[in-house]
Amino acid sequence: MAHKAATALYARERTKKEQTGEGMSAQEVRNTILKDYDWCPSVRTIQRYKEMNLAGCSPMKMGPEGKVPKFIFDTLYSAFSSMININQINGRDVDNVRKELAVRVSNCMGIETVECSLPLLRRLMAATAIDLLASKSETAEDRRIKWTTYDNLKTWFGNWSADLVELGFAEVKADGDVVIPEAQLNRIINMDETCLSLDGSNGNRGGRPEVTFYNPNLPWTGRATSKSGKTQR
Repeated sequence: MAHKAATALYARERTKKEQTGEGMSAQEVRNTILKDYDWCPSVRTIQRYKEMNLAGCSPMKMGPEGKVPKFIFDTLYSAFSSMININQINGRDVDNVRKELAVRVSNCMGIETVECSLPLLRRLMAATAIDLLASKSETAEDRRIKWTTYDNLKTWFGNWSADLVELGFAEVKADGDVVIPEAQLNRIINMDETCLSLDGSNGNRGGRPEVTFYNPNLPWTGRATSKSGKTQR
């Protein structure tokens, strides 16, 4: 914020000086910014950003620019950010993890190995850092939180009671309460998150979720769940 304020103020003062002959110097601008912020760029940095027509912009990332021409990098940047947004909208968060993004960049630029594409991927991630965030996908928990409304819970428990009575697992008392007899409790099995396969198919469950890059301005729909197998999750 101090960098943007300093370069923007210096640009305005230079325009004022060209028009009226009066305006603050870069040192005076720096002294003014230091009154409002704990830090301010150097005088030469303020002047250099004005010369490059980058007044009011965020500071450039440190390090060399690389060997990729600017127009190719700009095109790759647009395709890279668009792909992340499209994957997010389509619920393909698994394609927005760092490993998959490195493979895409490697294939797009014709780089022999994924390891060699990592420096270019870091440049792209640095360029998109102002628009994208990184987080672990918690879409399943988000859906649970949004689903647990009063009406949904009341409907769920109401249907559950009716099904227990219909299947013979419970009985209705004279006062209207639904009670499960002790003899029936042994016939009820909880298979929640046991990953018990009912059709012989294999499925890997658990582990740490990968870090996913996403656009906070777009909805995070999460990954679609395949229903082809009969694994009890």
